[in-house]
Amino acid sequence: MDKSKIDSRYILNRVSRSFAKSIPMLDANKQAEVENQYLLLRFMDTIEDSKNHSIEDKRQLISAYFELLSSSAKPGMDELIREVSRDAIDDHDKILVDNFYDIVHRFHSFDEPVKIISMECLTEMGEGMLLFQENKAKIDGILNHYCHTIQDLNKYCYYVAGTVGNYLTKLVKIKDDIELDLQKAQNFGRYLQKVNIIKDFLKDLEEFRCYWPTELNPELNPLRLIKDPDARGQRLAVLEQMISEAMKEFGPTFDYILSIPKKKGLRGYLAFCLMAAIMATETLLQMWNNENVFLDRSGVKISKLRFYQIYVFSKFGLYSRDRLVQYINKITESPLIAAT
Repeated sequence: MDKSKIDSRYILNRVSRSFAKSIPMLDANKQAEVENQYLLLRFMDTIEDSKNHSIEDKRQLISAYFELLSSSAKPGMDELIREVSRDAIDDHDKILVDNFYDIVHRFHSFDEPVKIISMECLTEMGEGMLLFQENKAKIDGILNHYCHTIQDLNKYCYYVAGTVGNYLTKLVKIKDDIELDLQKAQNFGRYLQKVNIIKDFLKDLEEFRCYWPTELNPELNPLRLIKDPDARGQRLAVLEQMISEAMKEFGPTFDYILSIPKKKGLRGYLAFCLMAAIMATETLLQMWNNENVFLDRSGVKISKLRFYQIYVFSKFGLYSRDRLVQYINKITESPLIAAT
């Protein structure tokens, strides 16, 4: 394939199947902006995830990244692409990195207010991620541990996902002149990120990193949760605490979604948010009291049938307000809420 003809939708399909499904649900006046923002965030995340760059190297790469976004000039682009590509995790990330010039070019085509909120989100997220990189602790000399307290977890989830909630909400204001609650948008972002952190425990551990707060069980090395056959009780107790923390974001998340007007121009945004929130909630239900979070390398996932049910119901607006309230009430009666 001619790389010059690789468009952003092709790249999106390679780096995130879930967002490749949900972003096209968005209303036409927001699709290109959200798609581009995701790819910009993913590029920065590729820098942050580098195993062979020091903190100072990463700071310099992030600085070069922002200089390129702040100017339409190309100098330094090839060097940045070459340096980041050298340590990209897989071939899909390499496609993203190698086509960074086109992503930046698309960014510069947007209206100034959109570029301003994009840079606000990217800057705050980048600074926050570097802060946690600097403050990470080593366990057994190999495992990078990022969160010591629940407060750390909340702060980390704000930086990497709450900021995205801010961006989306400000984008709705710019494009549709609708005011949505920024605080609840941050809850929404944190909710999705906390679910991912729980779901990806084993995957992250295999990459020598952990985001579960040490204060949940200060005496327990996270590696023991997967190595010790007698640690079942501790595994499930810590899992319950993590799910409890995620569920603290559940109410505000669905309040945010219920506040989105079901009208032309926002139906796609409602579907986009709804699919993400219900997928996260259904994933939590699957993980409740489930040791496979720690033991199954394929991860805990909802069924393909349930995924497509959620996808179809969200995309075609089949969740009426009454039906959504019934769903919320059903979750509030489940063990997930009882744990909080």
